Amino acid sequence: MDKREFVIRPAQEKDAEAIAALMRDLTHFEGTATSKLEAEDVKRDGMGRRFRVLVAEAAKEAIGVLAYYPGYDLASASPGTHLADLFVTESWRGIGVGRALAARLARETLQEGGRWISWTVLTGNREGRLFYHRLGGQEVPVRFMAMGREKMRILAGDEGE
Repeated sequence: MDKREFVIRPAQEKDAEAIAALMRDLTHFEGTATSKLEAEDVKRDGMGRRFRVLVAEAAKEAIGVLAYYPGYDLASASPGTHLADLFVTESWRGIGVGRALAARLARETLQEGGRWISWTVLTGNREGRLFYHRLGGQEVPVRFMAMGREKMRILAGDEGE
């Protein structure tokens, strides 16, 4: 096992550019659309305002991030956390950085009275799916759906039923 040292800590505003850069790296890794997240977005919406971020840091450099936000499941009447994104730079993968980020999130969720963590993973992201299974994650039979701004405007203007 690699003995390189790293720490996991809550993000600070000074991390905003590194967080945005790592999210760009994530979308490149996934082969999805380019991330539009900029440092200004992280400063405005992150740090607990709309989402929180944990940073994995080595030698004063961000080597991984985990973004998350609180949630609530009505069916089980329980609070929890939704893991939005987790990414570790390639040179630091395979030595426990991602697991350490996830473990810190689990500890925080439990300390805040949460009973679950949920997340999504792209079907084509085999490496990510295997990683989450190794953590103890289970796939659940749901379909993720989304609606963009234009469709929301149409829906919002619908005065029907």
